[in-house]
Amino acid sequence: MKNWIMLMIGVCFTLGSVAQNDRGAMDDLERIALKPIVLKSEGMSENSVKMLEGRLMQLATATGLAAKGESSQFALVGRVSLVDKNVTMTAPPMQTVTLQFDLYVIDLYSEAVFNNYTQELKGVGENDTKAYNSAIKNITPKNSGIKAMIQKGKMKIVEYYNAQCEQILEQARVLATGGMTREALTVYYNVPDVCAECKSRANDAMGEILSEHNNQLCEERSALVLGLIKSGAESGEIMKRYEEMVQTPGCSAKSEEVIQALKEKNLADQAAKAEEMAKAEAASQDAEPTPESTMAETKKVISEMKDADAEDAAMRAEEKAQEIIGGN
Repeated sequence: MKNWIMLMIGVCFTLGSVAQNDRGAMDDLERIALKPIVLKSEGMSENSVKMLEGRLMQLATATGLAAKGESSQFALVGRVSLVDKNVTMTAPPMQTVTLQFDLYVIDLYSEAVFNNYTQELKGVGENDTKAYNSAIKNITPKNSGIKAMIQKGKMKIVEYYNAQCEQILEQARVLATGGMTREALTVYYNVPDVCAECKSRANDAMGEILSEHNNQLCEERSALVLGLIKSGAESGEIMKRYEEMVQTPGCSAKSEEVIQALKEKNLADQAAKAEEMAKAEAASQDAEPTPESTMAETKKVISEMKDADAEDAAMRAEEKAQEIIGGN
């Protein structure tokens, strides 16, 4: 039993050790970004939904980082449910509502629920929307219960990676093998920095996937440029596509073939410019990758590969959150 405890401590910070650590460890937890998601309930107006979205964004920001894109698999999910509704006998009559506010910290990939919180809200207004909004205003980052719940949820995320690192990395490997590059990179990217060993292994795996991804991208882009030269396309379009090609990591070596093709087409000026660009890019790409540069490139690739329709992506995240919360 003693050996098991020491092993767990050696792999990563456990819940207890994180709670007792210094401000540096708390900063690590705050870097775990949460994506705010609102689960819409019956009778809730769009105006009230937007207000709740704003409150969740405030909660996420007040306890660390709020994920605005698709680079986070962790979500802060909130929903309000109507408990009671009445009309006052005053002049003018007012709507009063009692709502139940449920808040969750979840993982959209593993479907784990790390923590949850419930609060009763009361509101009053001239109509349903104003009554709902009056109640939602009571959701505040100053609420110690909410802050503690989110912080504990993030600690449990660390615990989860502590215990499940091998399974998580294997999940990402399966995604990558299945051609789901963006999804695999997202899993690796979201391993918390505080789990140093697991994060190091994730960075190594990200580097391998990025290399394969860039090699494929290089082949596609160089073929496109050569095709444009062969077909006699406008030089402006050729150089635009060439710039995209040569800026692809590891692709500057392909420039020689393109430069030769330009010369054969009597495009000497373009060939000279292409040569200069290739030399500049080669110099900038010579440095050995660091964990920081790997993370930055991964984030860039995830962003470039994200769904064109962000609205559809947000809807799918909401549906996934509803599915996860529905079972809890």
